[in-house]
Amino acid sequence: MGLSQSIQNALGGLRATQTGIELAARNVANANTDGYTKKTLTLDNKVIGDRAFGVQVGAVTRQVDRFLQTRIQSEYADFNKLDVQTQFLDYVDNLFGRPGADGSLDTVVNSVSTALVDFANAPQMDATRQQLIVNADYMATHLRDMSAQIQEMRQNIEQLIGVAVTNANDALSNIARVNHQLATFGEGAGTADLKDQLDNYIDDLSALFGVRTIEANNGSVKVFTQNGILLVDSNAVYLDFDERANIGAGQTYSLDDTERGVGTIMISSSSSSGIDLLQQDALKSGRIAGLLELRDTILTSAQNQLDELAHGLASAFSTNIVAGTDVTVGANAGQKLDLAALQNGNVVEFDFKDNLTGLTHKLSFVKVDDPSLLPLDDNVTAINGDKVFGIDFSGTMASVRTQIEAAINSQNSNFTTTLVGASEIQIVDDGAVGNVDVIGLTGYQTVSANQGQGTALNIFTDISSIGEINYTNALESGGQKVGFAARIQLNSAIANDNTLLVKHTTATSIGDQTRAADLLSRFTETTFVFNAESGIGAKNSPYRGSLDGFTRQVVATQTSRVERHKNLRDNQELVLSALVGRMDAKTKVNVDEEMANLLNLQTAYAANARIVSVVKELMDMIMRM
Repeated sequence: MGLSQSIQNALGGLRATQTGIELAARNVANANTDGYTKKTLTLDNKVIGDRAFGVQVGAVTRQVDRFLQTRIQSEYADFNKLDVQTQFLDYVDNLFGRPGADGSLDTVVNSVSTALVDFANAPQMDATRQQLIVNADYMATHLRDMSAQIQEMRQNIEQLIGVAVTNANDALSNIARVNHQLATFGEGAGTADLKDQLDNYIDDLSALFGVRTIEANNGSVKVFTQNGILLVDSNAVYLDFDERANIGAGQTYSLDDTERGVGTIMISSSSSSGIDLLQQDALKSGRIAGLLELRDTILTSAQNQLDELAHGLASAFSTNIVAGTDVTVGANAGQKLDLAALQNGNVVEFDFKDNLTGLTHKLSFVKVDDPSLLPLDDNVTAINGDKVFGIDFSGTMASVRTQIEAAINSQNSNFTTTLVGASEIQIVDDGAVGNVDVIGLTGYQTVSANQGQGTALNIFTDISSIGEINYTNALESGGQKVGFAARIQLNSAIANDNTLLVKHTTATSIGDQTRAADLLSRFTETTFVFNAESGIGAKNSPYRGSLDGFTRQVVATQTSRVERHKNLRDNQELVLSALVGRMDAKTKVNVDEEMANLLNLQTAYAANARIVSVVKELMDMIMRM
């Protein structure tokens, strides 16, 4: 090897060590930079033909465990979902209060129970009547305030979803841009820093919603939702969120766009448009998924619980339970019931026994005035196992009888249904044949006046668009129960004249305890069946209990839910931290290692420089000869 070749080798070594020193300096400078991975320099023996010609500087590379990285992105998405939900559940928990604490929902409801006891013991005293009114009014106000705050949270979440979708579009756009750069430079072009950028953008996207990626040879990636919808290839899709304003209890998510009252997320791109990610159930983890579940499930459930409580409070005091009258028609036995006092949403229950099977059955007839609501779902009532039929009362009573007869015949054709007088429905069995027996015919009727209809009383009413109305659980206009907690109020007539709490007739004396005792019994002793759509109990096992018992269950449910989410989030954080620690050990810059490497490079640089110096001296000697 000649001197000229020696000096070329040494100069190549100098260039290689210079590049190595520059890279070590960059590693040290970025030791604490998020998303930066340790870079290493690839050096190859430069061979031409059968001879070595020094060192060849290759690409700058990085060491990344793809499997571990994918796992971290998945766990990160799960953590962000739990984290944002826990933040809002903390607000909900504070709103409902801790069981038995001052200002908690169950304490407020229990204050009405206490006032009812004092009132029942001394109804003639204005002070006990007025205290009941004060406590009942405060409870109604408390329910309205709670409902307003829940809907305010849902509105804030709607806005946060819009912000998150904007951030997702930024991440998708950046991923597509870096993909283009990687494809332009090609494989082996030293694109390690670009790949770091790409990973950072994918991490940003994973925090918002879970994704899957497929890496190409040049380092670019295809990005998919977890259920396989393509988001980024050579180009990125655009996510469109039709944010809604003025969200209330009646504005919920629906697969039917004509009924949907909140925003949804659509994909828009040149090759794919009109894909609703919510309809496709594509967002299962990440911050956006957590916000959507809060908006559409968790907070909706909390509102349903308040509405169910408000429904129970109003119905408990205002409902007359009217048992049917026994009748016989020859050998046929049964019952009849006057339907004249039924209001929209009121229910008539028909119980019968099929003697051929030994089974008993319950049919529930719900009064409606809007035939477009029919047929009704069995979940309209809270009762387990009943078959629900909507009965359109907008026509004649003869039409009502025909509908009831058709409903009964659809379940068992051995009964005879007739209209007696103007408004009484009569149902009798098959007599001597003995295939069926009528067990009961019961009406649940909301009183329409404050006096003259027994001891029931509309203590709570509904603030509707047309003014103050009685609460009857009507199904028209989306359902009166929906958002009722936001509209419940103390009956203004009672607020103006507290003697109505006692005088169930105009002739009742102020010291009469009949209505007072009945109101107390309705609130504290009556067992109610609460609808499982409130999130308490299940359809096949609904919660049964008193109003204050249901309230305690609601408060305990909210408390346990936030504790459960906190535990899940904390456990997820531990898992994520452990995985990140393992990844950092493999990819993060170790300053001590870099400094040791720098000393080696310094020695190599000095050695190569010495070779250059020696060769130069030898060449000078030759030139002087």
